[in-house]
Amino acid sequence: MVNHVLLLLAVSLLSLLAPVGAANASFMRGAAMGMLPLFDCYGNCSLYRANDSAPPQDALQILGDYGLNTVRLRLFGPDAFANNSYANLSSVLAMARRASAAGLGVSLDIFYTQWYFGQDS
Repeated sequence: MVNHVLLLLAVSLLSLLAPVGAANASFMRGAAMGMLPLFDCYGNCSLYRANDSAPPQDALQILGDYGLNTVRLRLFGPDAFANNSYANLSSVLAMARRASAAGLGVSLDIFYTQWYFGQDS
C-alpha cells in the first residue's frame, strides 16, 4: 500500500516539469499525445514535417510551434492492461520530459485500475 501511495505522489510531481510559460498561458491548447511514442520509435525515427519543404522534426516541437501548449498523458497502473508499453511510469516520464523540452506543459490522467470493467475485461 505504501508503494502505491509513493508512486501516485511521485507521478503527481510531473506537473513540476512544465515550463513556467505554460503555467501562465491564458488558454490551454492541448492534444492527447500519449501514444506518440508508438508511432515515432520513442522519438528516434520522427519523419514529421511542418510542410513539404521543412526538415523532419519532433512532432511535439512542430505542434508547439503552431500554438500547442499542453500535452495530455495517461498513466495506467500495473493492472490496467497487458500491453502497457506507452502508458507505464517510465514511458510517461520520458514523454513528460520530451514535452517539457519542447516547451509544453503536461496534463496527467492517472488510471490505477480497471476493476470496474469486471474480472475478464
